[in-house]
Amino acid sequence: MGRGFYTPRPPPSFNAPYIPPPGSPSKSAVQVLEELCRKNQWGNPQYTLHSTHTSGQNFRQLFLYKVNVPGYSSGSPGPNTPFTPNKLAPNPDDAKQYAAEYVLMQLGSRR
Repeated sequence: MGRGFYTPRPPPSFNAPYIPPPGSPSKSAVQVLEELCRKNQWGNPQYTLHSTHTSGQNFRQLFLYKVNVPGYSSGSPGPNTPFTPNKLAPNPDDAKQYAAEYVLMQLGSRR
């Protein structure tokens, strides 16, 4: 490595843990996303719960939330294309938390 060379950082992993902003360790990703949407006048995030299940002896129900941010334009086809996380969760609460983390990571990478 020499001087003057820029080494780009790899993009954040979809499975990277959510790290709350400094000074607000008690806020969940859901709360941070709501505050971000309010600050930018995008409207409240809208969560739509989806579920599926595994088959066989180890039957488990798995959950995923799709998140729509009404006033945010992602440039994707359609005016309000929802954010869809790539990870299923074992319960709805974890799914909602992960969905909010995913949206925050996506919004951070588009700034």
